[in-house]
Amino acid sequence: MITNTVRLGVDKFIKEKEQNNNLPTQALVSLDIRNMFNEISCQKLREIIETKHPELQSFVDLLYK
Repeated sequence: MITNTVRLGVDKFIKEKEQNNNLPTQALVSLDIRNMFNEISCQKLREIIETKHPELQSFVDLLYK
């Protein structure tokens, strides 16, 4: 329900801008946090994070919990 509400709000924002011949000035990035890590093993993801983005380790751990 929350996802659909946000998407409808974004659509409304874009359509209002288009009706006034303007481009939208903002963007929405939507992540499917529940399923976003299904394509990679937890261990492999932790290796990548540890090597390339160690500052994100605690955030990734929080998402996995």
